[in-house]
Amino acid sequence: MFQEEKNRFVLKEEGKDVAEITWQMKGLRHMVVDHTFVDSSQRGKGLAEKLVLAVIEKAKKEDLKIIPTCSYVVSYFDKHKEYNDLIAR
Repeated sequence: MFQEEKNRFVLKEEGKDVAEITWQMKGLRHMVVDHTFVDSSQRGKGLAEKLVLAVIEKAKKEDLKIIPTCSYVVSYFDKHKEYNDLIAR
């Protein structure tokens, strides 16, 4: 569904980015997740949550920790304590 590009997952429709989540690497093991965007035409479809879950899966697979700075991602982790082990302390 989402394509992974350099430091982001993106969903494109007709060549246009309609949803994305971005991160910057801090060192070798920390992802600073700093931005989530869903185009207004795609809102209400759960895409933002799916983007966060894609980042979570990447972090698990690559043994990375997440530093959430995007307000949506911070809120997501606050509501889903089952992923607290992935947050960098």
